[in-house]
Amino acid sequence: GWWWLPEDPDRRIPGTLACSEEGNYLRLIGGFDDRIWVSDGPNSSHLAPENKSWQIIHGESSAAKITLIDSIATNSNGPFIGSYTDQTVEASRALVGIHLDDLESPCFTGINLALENLLTWSSQSAYSASLALKESKLTGDGTINIRPVGETIATLEPGIEISLEHSHTLPNFTHTRRVTTAMSKEEAYFKIRSMEPKSLKDITLYTKALQDLITLASNRASGIIYQELRAPQSNKPISLYSKQVAKLDSEAKAQRPNEQLFTLKDISFPDFLPKWLELEKRLGASCNMLFGLRYITNGYVESRLLTAVTAAEALHRELDPAPEMPARRLRYARRKVLKAVPEDMRAWLESKLAHNEPSLQARLNRLASRLHEPLKSKLLPDAGRWASYASKARNSLAHRGIANPSPEQLYAITEVTAAVVMFVLLVESGVDAETINKSLRYNRDIHALTQLAQKHLA
Repeated sequence: GWWWLPEDPDRRIPGTLACSEEGNYLRLIGGFDDRIWVSDGPNSSHLAPENKSWQIIHGESSAAKITLIDSIATNSNGPFIGSYTDQTVEASRALVGIHLDDLESPCFTGINLALENLLTWSSQSAYSASLALKESKLTGDGTINIRPVGETIATLEPGIEISLEHSHTLPNFTHTRRVTTAMSKEEAYFKIRSMEPKSLKDITLYTKALQDLITLASNRASGIIYQELRAPQSNKPISLYSKQVAKLDSEAKAQRPNEQLFTLKDISFPDFLPKWLELEKRLGASCNMLFGLRYITNGYVESRLLTAVTAAEALHRELDPAPEMPARRLRYARRKVLKAVPEDMRAWLESKLAHNEPSLQARLNRLASRLHEPLKSKLLPDAGRWASYASKARNSLAHRGIANPSPEQLYAITEVTAAVVMFVLLVESGVDAETINKSLRYNRDIHALTQLAQKHLA
């Protein structure tokens, strides 16, 4: 297609755009001038060490309008500075189906978001099947029925709705010389609707929280399969492509419903969803750290342990911000202690007594107390020992750069701590104890974690 800057629409450059979960890359024959000149005086200037970025690049390919957002040249080749024979541009996002002139412009009235593991989480299907039996033996007769699934709607605020919807293809047949194959496909997706047009930032506000919700429920990184925006000026869906944190594996075998920590069958969607969105907004940092561990599974165990324990500490601080003791009592105790030491030590000691917060170990113990039984005793056979091990390992790494326990124990601390954060989030979002505890029976990962905890943290 052809590509140009909005401020210079007559200078069009040929190139090819490739969009995938790895990123959006535009390869141009030629290139945009990405130099930044800095003035040294009336008749002198020099090139800045950094390169120019472009908030918006417009393109057109096969009659489709394309907008690239927040782009930068990653490679430019040419015989002279500013004169390029070819250039590679990476865009953080790409919109296929619209020319957007202003990112703040209210253009969009909705978005469809398809996620891995969502169909299982929905606990509903358009399909049902029956087999005929005669004298406890299959007769060979059977039926597959298709019945559309109705939408489930949650209202977030006046004019904003999120629904869970299903779509399916009608049965069709593929004939080969050997076999005939009957086929139909079904998918589930979230649909976000707004009565008033929203900017791109505002209409995509909930997509991360919805992705995190399905990741939490399935205890699996749930990648974005597609995002399709709706705009009044376009009669076709507008595809949104962006680099994904979670690697897609949408063709992998699906979980069974009872392997997920909870499903739509266990909650009231209209009540649960607004509460979850508010909770993740309030607990942003700890949620980001937890889900970062789920989306990015590779890494050194030391850095993962720091992330997991810090997520637990941040979560408890947000849920229980009360000081360790009343301010008046602390001031009284501080005065008594400072009077008891020599004057030349008081400034140093006063700085040590400035904080009125629980210790990390105390926070972890109190966080564990929020878990339901029997999950708590299975996951944390000795909660005090886990809190002690986790706080000592974190402090040793953070303050001295030393990993005291063995790698196996570091791994156990990391995974169990992340699980504690995960289950506390479930409790705080309103998932009932019976649903949470069923993971001990049906979820192999949770069962393995209980064995790991028994071996290394009991």
